[in-house]
Amino acid sequence: MSINLKQLSQDYQSLLKSSEFYDILIQVGKKSKKSNKVSFNAKAHSLILRTRSLYFREVLSKYGDKVPEKVIFDNPNITPKLFEILLRYIYDGTIDLTELEFKEIIYLLWGAQVLCLKELCDYIENIIVVEQTDLIKKHISLINREGLSDFTKLAALVRTVTDTAITNPTSVINLPTPQLNIQSTLIEQKHIVLIVKWINDISNSNPPNFYTFNLLQRASKHETGEILGGYNPIDWCKESKKNVYHSTSTSFIFSLNLQNLDNSIVSKVIDKEHAIKQHTYAGPTFGRNDLKICSELKENEKSRCRNGSYEKPIRNSKEFFCVDDYEVFQVF
Repeated sequence: MSINLKQLSQDYQSLLKSSEFYDILIQVGKKSKKSNKVSFNAKAHSLILRTRSLYFREVLSKYGDKVPEKVIFDNPNITPKLFEILLRYIYDGTIDLTELEFKEIIYLLWGAQVLCLKELCDYIENIIVVEQTDLIKKHISLINREGLSDFTKLAALVRTVTDTAITNPTSVINLPTPQLNIQSTLIEQKHIVLIVKWINDISNSNPPNFYTFNLLQRASKHETGEILGGYNPIDWCKESKKNVYHSTSTSFIFSLNLQNLDNSIVSKVIDKEHAIKQHTYAGPTFGRNDLKICSELKENEKSRCRNGSYEKPIRNSKEFFCVDDYEVFQVF
C-alpha cells in the first residue's frame, strides 16, 4: 500500500502563502538606516518552525511556552530571496535550484546548515558534487571562505581541486590566485598554494579568505638549495628580554622539496607554550630552536634546526648553517 503526500505538501505551502493563523514574524536582516525598514518580514507558524528546524526550536525555547512576536534572522549572506526558499522548504519539503546561480546555491547550503536542515544540506551537497565540479573550481575561494568543511563530500572534492592546483595549476580553471604582489627570488606560485593549504589544514578553522594569512618567512640554506620556513599566526615583535616565548597551536615549520613538492615536510607545533621565540639577537625562531634563523645570516654559521617543540625535524642534520637568502612576507 502506498500513499501520495503531494496534497499534504501543497496544503502546507498554501498555509505559508496565506499566512492564516500565523503567530510569529521573522525579520530577515537589519533595519535600513535611511528608511528604518527591514527588507523582509516573513509571517510564520511557530509550531512548524519548532518541528522542522532545530535552529528555530532552540531560539524559541528561550521564551518557554510563550511565542515572541518577532525573531530576527540576520546574516549578510542570506538574502530575503534565499530565506524565502529555505522557509518554503521548512513548510513543504520542496526546493528548486535550477534558477539559482552557483554562488546562491553555496549560500543556500550555508543557510541550510545554520537552520539545521540536514536532509536539505545532503541534497544540495550531492547536487554540487555530482553536477557542478567545474563551478567548484571557479568558486573555490568562496567555498573555503564560507567554511563548508563540515560537508564531507564537498570538502573532499575541494581538497582534490587544491591538490591538483599544486601539481598542475593549468588544469584548474579560474582558480583564484593569492592576493599577493610577491617579488620573491625563492618561491613560486605553486609553493604559495601548498603553504596556504597547510595553513588551512592545520588551523582547522574558517579562514576569511582562501589565500589570506598573517605572516610567512623563508630562509634558504647556504649552498644546498634548501628552502626552509615557518608560519607564525601571531605578530613578530622585538622583545626587550631574551628568549621570550609566545604560545600558539597553529604554527608550523616546513622544508620545501624543489624536485618533488609531494616530498616536502611540514611539522606542526606540539609544545604550543614554546611555539614562537622572540628575542633581540636573532631572526625568526620557532620552538626551542626547531628553526632558528641567525640575524647575521651569512656572516656566521649560527642558524640551525634542532627538533624539540614541533612534531618532527625538517632537516636531517642538527648542525649549524649559514643562510643565503631570507624573505619575510606580511599578507592581508
